[in-house]
Amino acid sequence: MKYTLLILILISITAKAQTNFKPGYIIVKNQTDTLFGQIDDQNWDINPQEILFSSKILPERKYDIEELGAFGVNNKDHYRVRKIDLDITPFEINNLKRTSELDVDKGKTLALRLILKANMSLLFLKEKNFKEHFFYETSTECKELINHKYLKIREGRMQLYENKMYRTQLDLLFSDCPNSKKNISLEYDAKPLIEQFIKYNDCMGCSSVCYVETEIEKNIFKFGVVAGTTITRQKEYFRDYFEDINQTENYFSVAPTIGGTFSILSKRNNRNNMLTFEILYQFSSDKLLPSKFKSHLGSLQLSAIYKKKMQFENSIKPYYGFGGKIAPNIVSIKSSDNRSTDLKTNTLNLFGIGEMGIEIKKISLATRLNIGVLSNQIYNLSYSNVAEAQNTLSTSRIAGQLVLGYGF
Repeated sequence: MKYTLLILILISITAKAQTNFKPGYIIVKNQTDTLFGQIDDQNWDINPQEILFSSKILPERKYDIEELGAFGVNNKDHYRVRKIDLDITPFEINNLKRTSELDVDKGKTLALRLILKANMSLLFLKEKNFKEHFFYETSTECKELINHKYLKIREGRMQLYENKMYRTQLDLLFSDCPNSKKNISLEYDAKPLIEQFIKYNDCMGCSSVCYVETEIEKNIFKFGVVAGTTITRQKEYFRDYFEDINQTENYFSVAPTIGGTFSILSKRNNRNNMLTFEILYQFSSDKLLPSKFKSHLGSLQLSAIYKKKMQFENSIKPYYGFGGKIAPNIVSIKSSDNRSTDLKTNTLNLFGIGEMGIEIKKISLATRLNIGVLSNQIYNLSYSNVAEAQNTLSTSRIAGQLVLGYGF
């Protein structure tokens, strides 16, 4: 157990150390020259605070964003470093303020992702607390578009209010366009904002490099099928009180396992992070002591596993994962004679899961370690038609799985 935990920790450290250098560029603060080279593309979900860059004339090193004016990955992501006033007002429903006043962090230096480049550009920021911000930028200023939620007591009841200040801001910004319309229903989301910015720039006759768009993160949903085997060490104890017989047997039970998967992954991180939900069914049939009895164990397993892929240039993608599962068991005991009636019973167990595997295009192969957290006793069968006897079957808390998967 301790060795398994150590291996998982080492894998985590190794995965964090993985780099993914791609052609990119930086512009050093207060300079205009663009330096081209190799940038460590981490498919940033949260806007980065530092980047790793090297070139023919510069050694590889980390740059804090305060050292830069801009940076990017060629033909993918472009960031502009700006000192802005950031709305840090709580936005989670349980932490909303009971006032319409904003909390503002003034003069904060941040790397903003450029999602529309034009005379009036649109930029984006996602914080560590997952709060999303949009900004407009002209040749003279860069400011946040504010969308503010707060609570207020009205008629004796606490009610939720949403001050969509960004609509008024855009009405003023777009007012010099003769075809401009009020943004009374504009949503605070990338796609509708990009569309409005394009309309405005078209109206004003865009003279800059127009409509270089980058995509905002979107979730991708994937389905798949899996098949494999589960290996569990089982211990059986048989006691015949009449004959004064005690027998114990240890053996490995091999159970075929099949099922389906549903995965959620970020479009920006589809090579890195994935949350997979599985429905698996495993079935085993084993002889008991005495040999005329046979147990049939069916288990429907519901799992949730977080997986992280390591970044390599080749088509083989190693990954590791961890999660948990709930496993209701349906047990039936069959007898070849009439000395004992058949038995059916249900048990339940919870497992922690550690996983390592590789992915080659749509095919994956993984080994798993399942560690039970509840009782490991499957059943305790007593029968007395002829003699008082008892048969107890328990499993090891640790089970291994080999799983082959295919994603659609």
